[in-house]
Amino acid sequence: MNKWAFGVFSVWLYGSTAATAAPAAAQPASQPASYVFATELGSGVYDVSGRTLLVYRLPFSYSLRGASEDAPGLNLTLPAAVGFFNFSPIDLVHSQLPAHLDAVSLVPGLQLDYPLDEHWHLEPYVRAGGSFASADFNGWLYGLGTTSTYKWWNHGIEARVLNDVLFAGVISKSSAVPNDNLLRLRNGFELRRGTGVTLGQHEIELSVYTFADYFPDAPRPPVEGTRASHLQFEPGFMIGALPPWQIRTFQLPRLGIGYRFAGDLSGWHLVISTPF
Repeated sequence: MNKWAFGVFSVWLYGSTAATAAPAAAQPASQPASYVFATELGSGVYDVSGRTLLVYRLPFSYSLRGASEDAPGLNLTLPAAVGFFNFSPIDLVHSQLPAHLDAVSLVPGLQLDYPLDEHWHLEPYVRAGGSFASADFNGWLYGLGTTSTYKWWNHGIEARVLNDVLFAGVISKSSAVPNDNLLRLRNGFELRRGTGVTLGQHEIELSVYTFADYFPDAPRPPVEGTRASHLQFEPGFMIGALPPWQIRTFQLPRLGIGYRFAGDLSGWHLVISTPF
């Protein structure tokens, strides 16, 4: 049965390294990462005309057709991102949720699923949409790429190897969001296993993961005097249930935490549903 499934929803918790970085002698040649790339890069801190914007990524997907020997599977993807100026997760402790959204990006797309054999799937995708900041339309977004996933099972352990190539771009309609594009190469690995501990009819599942991202032209972080690494690395772990808990047709996501090694803006990464 087709079900809405949550993707990654992650929050960057930056340490004191970014806050105390010394001013650089000269600005890097690359420009700050546009907040609209949050639908591809994940939640984090972005720059809009010199202002810092905290963005949360909310991707959803829906299976339109399962893969078979005669035809590839077809999935509808709907990555979205919402942003807030001058807001931090710690603000929830002292005040309340923001009264309105300062930025919204929505980039629907289609993803094909080609099962090459029992273990190996190839999933090319394409998506396009738009972004808004302070109720103004800022521009068109697009992305295309392909994901290769290989899974196997051994002694009750599920292993997954992922390779992904992504090209994404922004066609600006506003001076606040310059035209930009990025290329990302990702390699990831995950191990999942049931613990034997049950809650009702659900077995608690644990997993460990790691992945590495390479950006040929790494975007500059929106914090003066800092720089991001072309090669970024993250290890972490997650906890979930087998079968997953559900509320009606909604499948509750797994939870996890990892640490992102990303130059001056390294930090803890809270992950919901999947690390990749």
